[in-house]
Amino acid sequence: AMAALAVEKHEKHESKVAGQQHTSCLRKLSYGYRRWAHAVNQTKVNALYARFKREEAKAVGLQQALAGVGQELEDSRAETLNTQERLTMVTTQAQELLEQLQVRDVQLEGKQSEIEELNRMVQDLSLIHI
Repeated sequence: AMAALAVEKHEKHESKVAGQQHTSCLRKLSYGYRRWAHAVNQTKVNALYARFKREEAKAVGLQQALAGVGQELEDSRAETLNTQERLTMVTTQAQELLEQLQVRDVQLEGKQSEIEELNRMVQDLSLIHI
């Protein structure tokens, strides 16, 4: 009876030890799995972050390009305005010169008729001499 009790006690102890070992293994497996899952998630997070950074850099590049195009547009507008102002100025000067020429033409016509009148008078005087 004592021997049977001892055997039973020993088996209980072994069973308990086996149960503890089993639990320990499960814990280790669980811990290992958690670490592995964490590593996988971390890899995914790193990949997503890298992708985000690439997209962000691309967006910055596009913004800079847009700013450059905007600046070119502004420069072109300013240049167009300057050109229009110069064109207006040159046109005004041309009109002024044209008006001055027309005034001179009228003055010349007056002088021409004066000269013709003087020529007639000279002819008349020469006729009187004869």
